[in-house]
Amino acid sequence: MRDTLFSHEGGAGALDYRFTVGRRHEHGLNDVYDDRHVGFFNLRADYRLGTRDELRFQAGASENSTGAGFP
Repeated sequence: MRDTLFSHEGGAGALDYRFTVGRRHEHGLNDVYDDRHVGFFNLRADYRLGTRDELRFQAGASENSTGAGFP
């Protein structure tokens, strides 16, 4: 298995954000087509409108590729 992950967070004034991107690769069993590749990203942002109100935004996507049995 091989995993890679990068995450960054920050903010400026009333805005806070977090961005995450990653990849997972599993090799599976020898001589069997059962590898698995997963890639993803996620973005979240919070914006304070006032003392009681906040606007939240979240978006993300993923891609999955899997082998199934023998080639």
